[in-house]
Amino acid sequence: MGLKKQILKIQNKIEDKIAKEIYSIEKRLPGMRKKDVERKTIEKIFEKKTALLFIPGTEYNETIVSILKNICKGNNKVCYVTLNKTHKSLESLFDDFKINKRKFLFIDAISRTIKEHPDKAENCYLASSPGAFNEILGDLSKCLKSGANYLIFDSLTNLLVYKESENVNNFISEFVRKIKASKAKAVFFVNINEQERLIMHCSKLMDNTLVTWEKNRVPLVT
Repeated sequence: MGLKKQILKIQNKIEDKIAKEIYSIEKRLPGMRKKDVERKTIEKIFEKKTALLFIPGTEYNETIVSILKNICKGNNKVCYVTLNKTHKSLESLFDDFKINKRKFLFIDAISRTIKEHPDKAENCYLASSPGAFNEILGDLSKCLKSGANYLIFDSLTNLLVYKESENVNNFISEFVRKIKASKAKAVFFVNINEQERLIMHCSKLMDNTLVTWEKNRVPLVT
């Protein structure tokens, strides 16, 4: 069964159940629907060790910001693996939405493909490219040892540009193994309708697979 059909099947199966739950929330907490649903969404993403999160491109940054605002609290430390945005551009985005940058460790695998000698930062590991899998895995180990208890992988759909699918599969398998052996929880972002074979392989490795929906609809299904 194709990925699109699987998503539709999941959606149809639980749509009524979630709709009733949201109605119940609205009834109990008038005027707080969006905030409460958002909280439940984040809880669902991180209820297990690893999750694969499908996001439509039009909602990508909005979804990232929503997740980060909810996990950057207390003593939490977030490792952010970025394959498509420099850590500087992410920090600028965080500033715009008042997200505490001091909560982050970055594994930046894109800056050195743009600039030979990018500016270094104490909270950032610079891998040579998104295809430098051994470097990224080594940096992941350092972040976990530094106390990162949440991990964002942004995103799986960038990987096949740099390596063949078999190498990518092996890399993700090892990456997930390291997460499951640690105390951290991780979410892996992916754009819907892109790189179906990689997505299906990764979904078998994760504890949870979730799908975001378009605006004005319930944020997640499982």
